[in-house]
Amino acid sequence: MSPAKKISPTLSIWDQKWFPRLVFGILAVVYLLNRSPFVGFNDGLSFLYSAETGFDGATNATSHLLYNNLQHLLLKVVYFLPPVLVLTLFSIACALCTLYVVYSTARLLTPARPGMAIFPVIVLGLAFTFWQQSEIIEVYAFNNLIFIVYLHLAIKDLQQNRRSNYLIVSLLVGIGLITHIQHILSLPFLMAYLWWRNPLTVTQKLLGMLPWMGLMSLLFILPQFTHSNDLRSIFFESQFQNDVLGIDAMALLKGLAIGIAMAAYCFHVWLWPMAMGWMRLWQQQRTLTWWLLLLLGPFVAFAVKYSVNDNHVFYLIPYLILVLPSGLALEKWLANGKRNWNGLAVAALLLPIMIYGGATLMAPQIAPLRAYDAAKSYKGGVVHLLWPGKAWAKDPLEIAAREAQDCQHDPANKIVEWNFKTAVRYLKWKCADRDGWTIYPLLSALPPDCFFDCPEIPKLLQNSEK
Repeated sequence: MSPAKKISPTLSIWDQKWFPRLVFGILAVVYLLNRSPFVGFNDGLSFLYSAETGFDGATNATSHLLYNNLQHLLLKVVYFLPPVLVLTLFSIACALCTLYVVYSTARLLTPARPGMAIFPVIVLGLAFTFWQQSEIIEVYAFNNLIFIVYLHLAIKDLQQNRRSNYLIVSLLVGIGLITHIQHILSLPFLMAYLWWRNPLTVTQKLLGMLPWMGLMSLLFILPQFTHSNDLRSIFFESQFQNDVLGIDAMALLKGLAIGIAMAAYCFHVWLWPMAMGWMRLWQQQRTLTWWLLLLLGPFVAFAVKYSVNDNHVFYLIPYLILVLPSGLALEKWLANGKRNWNGLAVAALLLPIMIYGGATLMAPQIAPLRAYDAAKSYKGGVVHLLWPGKAWAKDPLEIAAREAQDCQHDPANKIVEWNFKTAVRYLKWKCADRDGWTIYPLLSALPPDCFFDCPEIPKLLQNSEK
């Protein structure tokens, strides 16, 4: 397919070579200032416990084999820094690298004016879900990086109708599969990339199947030796089976409504240039548009189908795809020559922060959100829902320590709503070697036999859903 025709540019801030550096610097500062100082209330507790206690051979859908073991290795190397600091900085580093590859990929779509590629970086980098997942101990920042690197290499091949990167693309899909089983949704795209209308020989096509299949086979082989999980749980945990396999029209409508609402909150006014960018891509590179839609479809369908409370994270990969052509819209606006659109650069950087900040400040004035604010006070209130940064967050390990030390459950801590069981297990492990005392001062005054012998603890654990 032929690249877009060269456009005579109107010089603007978007064309300046220093502007992308400024944008990445601003995003890095935003992420660092909003970085969570604590582990978080849900999966982060499990990831922290796994990373500190040793290598993990579990391959179930929520264990994230490569991520867990990479985190443990990272803590072994950077042993002189607090674990939470190391793991949150790792997420920030992955997020910034992801945005750089988004920038490089978007440049492939606007070769006549590569400076336009920084627009999708700003739109994605300050989108609520992407920003939130960039500052906490979670798998998704790392997962995004794997996905966007393989997509970048695939697009380079597809634009030139070649497959010179086919082995690396297959390898990256395999790496994605042992990081998050969600990457199985890439397989229709990968099969078409390897087998449909390309210069690869049959031998090369078969060879291209080996990397991803070899890595995916680890998910089935390891449980035979570790006995950590059954084969069915590789794809979904038993408690989520109905959410994944069941068909419910109301659940689908709910998932679609949640997806639309989250997209509106993440991208707000930028939905328009994103839509325009896709129309321009359709006009200029129609074949590539079909390829991206083939990749996008399964991920969107799964996110809509799997409409659990925190399914917004499953829209992250669709977001990576959806923002890419938005630079084409900016390219068209600048080509008109009537204005330089410098003000748009300022708006793109400030508007998301103003929207999230305004929503957070206004929320206590709205009755339903006021009730939510009170119910989630143990987490920090409604800010948990509306502001992507986590610098304000409370420490779940301190709450768990206080619960156990006092031998009395405070209903306000809502232990059935978060990963209290893992918090207690982690603190008990810390208490056993007394290492946790230097991190959590609340533990320092405890006797050698430790407070976890409190008879109330089994009851608290039993009452916890997790």
